[in-house]
Amino acid sequence: MKLYPDETTFSICSRLHLYSGETSYSNFMRRILQIRHMNHIMLTTRIDRIASYIGVSDEILLQKHSLYPYFIKFLPVERRNHLKEALLHGVHFNVLLLVGLHSTYWKPRLSLCPECVESDILEFGEPYFHRTHQLPGSLVCHKHNVFLVYECDTCKEEIRPEKANDSKITPTYCSCGHLYLATKNSCFNLLSIAKENYYLLNTDHAFSVADIKTKLLEHAKLKGYCPPHVQSFHFDKLIEDILGEMEPETIRLLNSTTNMGRGNWIKAVFWTDRSAKFPLHYILVMLYFSKTIKEFFAVEALINPFGSGPWPCLNVTCPHNNEFVIKDFIYDRPKNRGKPLGVFKCSVCDFTYTLEGPLMDSSTLPIKPRSIRKTGFLWDSKFEKLLDQDIINFKAIAKELNVGPAIIKLRITENWGGLDIFKSKKVNYKQLHREGLLSFLQENPGAKRGTIKVLMPGLSRWLTMNDRVWFDEILSKTRIPTLDERRSKLMKIISGNPSMRRMEIRELNASNYEWLLTNDFEWANEVLPGFPRITQSRGFVEQGRSGLFHSVLERRREKFLRVKDENPQLNLTQLAKVDNNYFWLKKHDPDWLRENISMKMK
Repeated sequence: MKLYPDETTFSICSRLHLYSGETSYSNFMRRILQIRHMNHIMLTTRIDRIASYIGVSDEILLQKHSLYPYFIKFLPVERRNHLKEALLHGVHFNVLLLVGLHSTYWKPRLSLCPECVESDILEFGEPYFHRTHQLPGSLVCHKHNVFLVYECDTCKEEIRPEKANDSKITPTYCSCGHLYLATKNSCFNLLSIAKENYYLLNTDHAFSVADIKTKLLEHAKLKGYCPPHVQSFHFDKLIEDILGEMEPETIRLLNSTTNMGRGNWIKAVFWTDRSAKFPLHYILVMLYFSKTIKEFFAVEALINPFGSGPWPCLNVTCPHNNEFVIKDFIYDRPKNRGKPLGVFKCSVCDFTYTLEGPLMDSSTLPIKPRSIRKTGFLWDSKFEKLLDQDIINFKAIAKELNVGPAIIKLRITENWGGLDIFKSKKVNYKQLHREGLLSFLQENPGAKRGTIKVLMPGLSRWLTMNDRVWFDEILSKTRIPTLDERRSKLMKIISGNPSMRRMEIRELNASNYEWLLTNDFEWANEVLPGFPRITQSRGFVEQGRSGLFHSVLERRREKFLRVKDENPQLNLTQLAKVDNNYFWLKKHDPDWLRENISMKMK
């Protein structure tokens, strides 16, 4: 009997059953192959009996026609021997659990590629099941990039034996007569998984699950998920990044055959226990760190996230500034951060700074420090000289010393304790802001207080809070109006608009109106139109001295009479719905209302 390339042992047994003429697959297994128990469609056992019947070496069937070469790469050493004994001699082991194929993660099923079926018929005269199409996570053919078929698209009939523990010859159509059609794949991740599965099945590269975990840890350290010398692992960030990089369509399709869950399987591949893990989980994590599995093992992961050194001194006052004179560094535990932190100290000037990894190339300048731990004696000496100047600008000093303004303020606090920088002779901020305003007024001689507030808000705010007297003296052209001037402005508005109410007057000059009500209330309340004081007693109305109520009353009376004349057909209830003045007059002017309606009040 001829064995086809990449044919599964289940497919070989199915063809043997067909050629034998036996009607019952179980009878064929017992009588001819002398195998009492039925074989799994993915992991056929008693390979030694099958090889003996065919007349080939059992090692050939094990390596070239079973999934053994694929699964041993994800097993501990002791489990490899158990798997080999189970497949060759049928030693009692639960083979699926042995290789990590829990029903939680994977639903084993027969799959085929329609284009491979056609090429097999042309080349060999009959189709057969390929090993590469049965691997966990392989949803597309690595050769033709079409989706593997495991059921009929029309009637949804699965490709499986008609009875349990029966054989299955590779079909070209379902029992209803529907052909299995090829559908092109557009997901890059699915094709990558299929190609890597093919590589793992056929490669001679020998590695174990321990090698995979060692490499995964190195790559995780390089990317900052597991900082060196820090007992922590940022799994939440890793899970988010891995799932975020995968195409949504890939996750959806993989969930149809494997249980991806919420990503807890990503943690499992880093665990050091001796149980088997689902192979696809390892593959997905390896492909996140590298483009291919071959590259994953070929590239030496750099454990040191700051490069091999040396590192530069970043002190501008040091004679070795930007020279690579720092030979070593100290790892520091980051606070609530996933990236490693290194402390670097110059042996010449004692300047100490920190860097955040990973730093892919330490020989590239400029390097921006994350923080400065210690400035050193050379830096402090230069800093004291800059502080001796009459006018000090923190930003200018920070730029000259190549640090942030926060470092400057911190050093002042450390050297002089509770130093008031606004009153200090050394740090004369007041003079600095005064010169800034004088320079602005020289360039803009007609600028008023409002213009300065808009164009230079920081300067205006600081002078208003800390130097208000000088600020008001300099801006003499925009001095604050006197009380008489404010009163005169308000009286001019009132005399020019005698019928205006208070809110209308306020809209014409809100700032002056509010200032007078706050600082000169008695006078302002006397000259402004008064509020009506309305009281109702026995149907009579007492109105305030301002006359505002009388004008409102007249307008409401006129409107009510106009509506009543325009709608003579309405009764009193209907008239009240049309004009709400009825209820107002009923409350405030009931006598007039009774005299001017000819209908009976309801």
